[in-house]
Amino acid sequence: MNRNLKPPLMAYERLIDCLKQHGVFSEDAFEQFARHLSLKWLDKGEIWETSGRISLHMAFINQGIFREYYQKDGQEFTRGFYAEGDFMGNHFSYLEQTPSLTTVVALEKAEILSMSFEQLQQFSQEIPEVGLFNQHIAHQKSLQLHTRNASLLTELPAERYQAFLATYPALANRIPLYLIAQYLGMRPETLSRIRKRIS
Repeated sequence: MNRNLKPPLMAYERLIDCLKQHGVFSEDAFEQFARHLSLKWLDKGEIWETSGRISLHMAFINQGIFREYYQKDGQEFTRGFYAEGDFMGNHFSYLEQTPSLTTVVALEKAEILSMSFEQLQQFSQEIPEVGLFNQHIAHQKSLQLHTRNASLLTELPAERYQAFLATYPALANRIPLYLIAQYLGMRPETLSRIRKRIS
């Protein structure tokens, strides 16, 4: 589907709530920022970003779940999930002008607010609040990656699943079991046994 429309006011509600939590954006700054957002809908299974291409956009998720994954020799390796209230987009690919190594696909019907990285970078230079917001998101993404790497290296399978539930409390029943297992670095049957033990 992937249709682009100018967002109605109600489409900003979740984004406004998210930004308020971080204490960024004056009303004027948000109005300038929001003016360049596009509202998009994606169907289940629809790809938002494809590996092998330079990433050009960031997005805020209003509704739905997305999966980011690597692909090699016909196999897929889940890097992460994004859900309502999350920001997604490969800023590194854009900054370095190198093809993205991952693909991002909608796991269910989704609604996002999207902006080009070029526009975001321009705003970051012109509007201090946008620059601080951009830094905050970059820091959060770096922290998430660090936490995930540490978890895979140091935690037992059950501990990894408990950490997943703490990070994504509403997603365990919306994401297929085999994808959660793949993300956590374990076999589906191992995760199934862990879920039975803690249920």
